[in-house]
Amino acid sequence: MTNISDDHVKVHFRVEIDEDGWPPTSVETLWVVDLGDGTARLDNTPWFVRGVASGDIIRVQQDGDGVLWAGKTVWASQNCTIRMVGLDVPPQANLPKIRELLEHGAPRTPDSHLCGGSPAHGR
Repeated sequence: MTNISDDHVKVHFRVEIDEDGWPPTSVETLWVVDLGDGTARLDNTPWFVRGVASGDIIRVQQDGDGVLWAGKTVWASQNCTIRMVGLDVPPQANLPKIRELLEHGAPRTPDSHLCGGSPAHGR
């Protein structure tokens, strides 16, 4: 296990791949601070994982190979993960199609264009 400090460890998140093969990985690995009680504080910004943000406290469980896997969020930090893409869009572009492609793979929620957090946690 690679550590950036004594209390930072990597935790693995399972990522659901949709029928179009997005995202391109079934696991995302993020840095957390191990809190020592079966929980950890996320200390990394997720790219593919939805529903969590830096500062959230999550349950973690170690498998038989010593790999830490993420579980449920036990405390939401109220931080947001904002995913932004900069594009040079020509005037003749099909804007509805571009928007559809940019939103691909993200569940539709009232704040899905702003936050990666879970609406159940008040984000």
